[in-house]
Amino acid sequence: SEWRHPRPSSLLQIGMEKEVALVDMVAAGEDERMKAAAEKLMVWLMEDPRIVKAVFRFKEDLRRLLLCFPALSHAHVNLLDFALMDPTTGALCECEDVSGMANLKGRGPGLGLSRTVQQLLGQPLDKRQQVSNWDRRPLTPAQVQYAALDAWVLLRVHEAAAVRALKCKLAT
Repeated sequence: SEWRHPRPSSLLQIGMEKEVALVDMVAAGEDERMKAAAEKLMVWLMEDPRIVKAVFRFKEDLRRLLLCFPALSHAHVNLLDFALMDPTTGALCECEDVSGMANLKGRGPGLGLSRTVQQLLGQPLDKRQQVSNWDRRPLTPAQVQYAALDAWVLLRVHEAAAVRALKCKLAT
């Protein structure tokens, strides 16, 4: 999720194996039917245990998403937060529900997403667009690219962490 204060969420990114969906939360906030459809989609995604939800420092995103979608407060989410990963072993925190994620203390600042990506995939993630104006429409091509890459790269981090965890397990 990307945002600009005070809006709870300006853009929602959903990374899938072969594509990324970007949900315009600015437009959804102006149209009740679109907002209801976005909430229904989010609850379905978060409740389905077959869907891996790879996230990074999700606590603030979650707080903001709960402001947009109150129905998420009861959704079982099965989240994998890679900010809580041990970069040496690939072991990470798995959260069964939203309340567990909202209350996580984490390991302190740890590695940011760019450094985590560099450590696991060999190249840092360019985060310059992170501080751009996510409420301005239309989004710039650089913002769209950043938002899509930000979601897509978490799938690659998930794969690389699984390989690292398997290697560590085999080595013991």
